[in-house]
Amino acid sequence: MLSRNLLSQSIVFKTAAVRTTALAFSTSAVSSLQLVSKAATDSKIPAPTEKVPDVETFLTKIGRKSAEAADNFESWQDLFTMSSYEMKSKGIETRTRR
Repeated sequence: MLSRNLLSQSIVFKTAAVRTTALAFSTSAVSSLQLVSKAATDSKIPAPTEKVPDVETFLTKIGRKSAEAADNFESWQDLFTMSSYEMKSKGIETRTRR
């Protein structure tokens, strides 16, 4: 009976160890994917130019009354990285978000 109890405890500990390892791996994988995603996003953001130096100018040039939403963006990067959901929560209309 004692060996059966020890075997049962051993299985519980091994299962817990596997779960802990899997959790650590998945957390690490998610962190790595977030870093890769951020790096990919940063490389896709166009730099401001002489003709389009800031958010307000950019939104004015694309038209559709987009310039009205300029106050919702704190920076150039914010304009290109803010999700549609975040824009919607700031009251930016669907047509402008596109």
